[in-house]
Amino acid sequence: MKVPDDLTQRDSARLREQFLTGELAPVAGGPQNAILSSWQRSQLLNVSPDRCSPAYDPDLEVDTRLVRAADPVLDRLASRIAGTWTCVCLTDNQARIMAYRAGEASMVTDQHRPGFCVAEHVVGTTSVALALAERRSARLLGAEHFAELYQSIACVSAPVRDPLSGRIEGVLTIVRNLAEANPAVETAVCQARHAVERRMLEQVNERERALLTAYRQIEPQMRTPDRYANFRLGLDAVPSSVIGRDARRILYEKAAELIAAGRPRVVEVSLPHGQTALLLCTAVETHSAIGGLAVEVAFPTGGPPCRLMTSAMAVAEPSNSHPQRSEAAPRVRRFATDTSLLAIGQQGVGRLAVAARRRLNLLYEAGMHIGTTLEVSRTAEELARAAVPDLADVAAVDLLEPVLRGEEPAEADTTMHRVALHGIHNGLSIYPVGHQVNFVPSTPQARCLASGRTVLEADLHSAAGRQAQDPEGAERLLAEGIHSLMATPLRAGGVTLGVTSFYRRQQPAPYEDDDAVLAEELVTRTAPCLDNARRYAREQQLVKTQTALRSVATLVARGVPPSEVMAAVAEQVARLIGTDTARIYRFEADGTGTVAAAWGGPGLNLPVGTNLSLEGRIATGQVLRTGRSARVEDYEGAPGSLAAYVREHGVRSAVAAPIHVGGLLWGAATAVSTRCEPPPPDAEARLAEYTDLIGTAIANAQAHADLIASRARVVLAADEARRRIERDLHDGVQQRLISLGMAVRRAEADVPPEMAELRRQLSAVVAGLTGTVNDVRKISRGLHPAILTEGGLRPALKALARRSAVPVELDLHLQTRLPEPVEVAAYYVVTEALANAAKHARASLICVSAILSNDCLHLSVHDDGVGGADLDHGSGLIGLTDRVEALGGMMTVDSPTGQGTRLQATLPLCRA
Repeated sequence: MKVPDDLTQRDSARLREQFLTGELAPVAGGPQNAILSSWQRSQLLNVSPDRCSPAYDPDLEVDTRLVRAADPVLDRLASRIAGTWTCVCLTDNQARIMAYRAGEASMVTDQHRPGFCVAEHVVGTTSVALALAERRSARLLGAEHFAELYQSIACVSAPVRDPLSGRIEGVLTIVRNLAEANPAVETAVCQARHAVERRMLEQVNERERALLTAYRQIEPQMRTPDRYANFRLGLDAVPSSVIGRDARRILYEKAAELIAAGRPRVVEVSLPHGQTALLLCTAVETHSAIGGLAVEVAFPTGGPPCRLMTSAMAVAEPSNSHPQRSEAAPRVRRFATDTSLLAIGQQGVGRLAVAARRRLNLLYEAGMHIGTTLEVSRTAEELARAAVPDLADVAAVDLLEPVLRGEEPAEADTTMHRVALHGIHNGLSIYPVGHQVNFVPSTPQARCLASGRTVLEADLHSAAGRQAQDPEGAERLLAEGIHSLMATPLRAGGVTLGVTSFYRRQQPAPYEDDDAVLAEELVTRTAPCLDNARRYAREQQLVKTQTALRSVATLVARGVPPSEVMAAVAEQVARLIGTDTARIYRFEADGTGTVAAAWGGPGLNLPVGTNLSLEGRIATGQVLRTGRSARVEDYEGAPGSLAAYVREHGVRSAVAAPIHVGGLLWGAATAVSTRCEPPPPDAEARLAEYTDLIGTAIANAQAHADLIASRARVVLAADEARRRIERDLHDGVQQRLISLGMAVRRAEADVPPEMAELRRQLSAVVAGLTGTVNDVRKISRGLHPAILTEGGLRPALKALARRSAVPVELDLHLQTRLPEPVEVAAYYVVTEALANAAKHARASLICVSAILSNDCLHLSVHDDGVGGADLDHGSGLIGLTDRVEALGGMMTVDSPTGQGTRLQATLPLCRA
């Protein structure tokens, strides 16, 4: 530790001035955050830095156990600081001066007398107030004090704790002139603090020794003199065959409970293996009026029941060697004459033993019941349940937002969500589960997160930090009986996950340091379970998201319509968030939204195609207006006609996330819940993560649909061109050729017989014209067969079979006409397959089947040829594949060598 120089002091003074003028926030650099937080609390408590002075309590009792233990230590320190500008001060746990020693008489002023208070709410930031607030040693130099009164001094304070309970009983402080500040002072303060605590422990030991002496003095009057020689303390002299380890533990715990109860009584205790023991709790008092209790143990020997004189009765009448039988004495079984002293102590010490046992039980139960699942919220609930009622009347767990998403929080993350709340909290002004909160720097929760350790607010009535978060709520909590608060950070692997808050209401005792130790132990055991649950949740969320994306991507790859893709998206949204209804909305140019897909919730009655006005407090409307995710916890009282509509249909809450397509806001995915509990705290983040990825799928589905539509338009345009050419050939060229042939035929008939050569030539011209007409007819039929247009697919396929060079077997289940694009595509598929079989397959038989099923035409062409057909090297098959896929269908070719070729095509009727 370095002695502060002038530069450091000027820097502290400058920062203090900036703080007082509002230019320095309590999270800025400079003095440690604890001092900055104390400055802010002092300001919130309306402490004036230039006009404050210690308050005086003339009725303060200074003859206390703490002062008696500290006096010799203070006297030794006084001898060491004699002649120097140094003083030693002892305050109680409310910062009231109890004792004072000065090195020079000039340092003693009226404000240093016992009874003056230097608490934070009186004089602002002091080393005493900081030691009590932070519950550890504190050092303040000059300008680090809040009040100008203390700007010229350097102070080092250390809290003095009760060695048994760990409770802070007071603060020991050494004050020096700022110019004479010395790092060794802090070591001296700590050594003096330990000396005071050792003397306090000696006081306890002296009292217990006095109690034991008093017990031994009374014991001969209670029993026969010869038993005094055999007096034993504890169960060490009892053979293990008589009383085992488990039985000893039960007896000691019961003895601690009897001492804690604070009154004489007789209790029969059941032990393992059918054993029984009698515990006799006796009141003992020394000559100096130190009161306590002794617990003896006796074991049964069998025989008829008898009345037994208890130790408590003997103590009440020590002078009577033959006390009268009391009708109140219990009737018990006959016990052995030997009796052992099991425990002796004061009531408070016994209470500590009971508290220690109960806290061990709490940790044991916590180990058994925390971390039973790999769910973040469930683990947080188990932590809150474990703390109630032994450690707290109400326990709350707040986790950082990234933790709920399964992510590792960054240092900049401050937004928390309450995920667990347990205890009697109905009607209390405590944030409910699901509430989002950002703790201000002065609150115990924020301070514990900044320091990484538990922060106690033993008395909430004087805690300004909690009031700064929510003044009205803090006042209501105090009025409702919440009087003490403890905040413990949840940390695992060096990463802060959140904070646990423990409240006391029904238990009158405020939180103390031993409570903080227990809380940190409990939370330390829970934090790894929470971190494991966080990691598992992240993995599970990734699996769910990837599964959802894969299902949607599969639909996109299969080329299903965008409406089906968005319906699948809506279903996956509901499954991801865990709601019973989901809607996909497409935003329109006029500010309305159209339901593009819906899943679940038939009672909501918002079918696909419904156009809605998105005004009012609607989650989807907030997405439209802000472009960000939104949540509505409760539609009760929400304005707007749509809010009223969904409220009437049982909707309680909703979350929505934007969908961007091509970098533009396309619409929103909305998960709607009719359940009482709201969606998970991380629902918006999970939904936004999904919609960020799903926007690409929707864009791909739309692009795929546009491509198919474009290809279908190309195919239809080509078919129309074929029909036009076929008509032109049939109605134009073919008719003119026929007319020309008939004219030549007439000319041939008019040729005289003697002109045989001319007749022969004209006959040849007629034959050529007839052949040309047949060729034109074949070309026309190949472009678009007239029989297909006139009769449909069934007669057209029969005509193909009759003209085939290879025998064809037909299996046609076609009772009605099909859409023209389907008939044309099917006709060309069969035509190409028959042509390939005749040219390349060397087949002896071809089987053609056409079946209607599930709104699709299923074609199959199978030959018994040599096989080995290659789809990639056949331009005809490639063109047919394009035609089939343009109609939303699919075509496959299976042609193993030597096993023939099978061509299968599926053509949807609804897409044509």
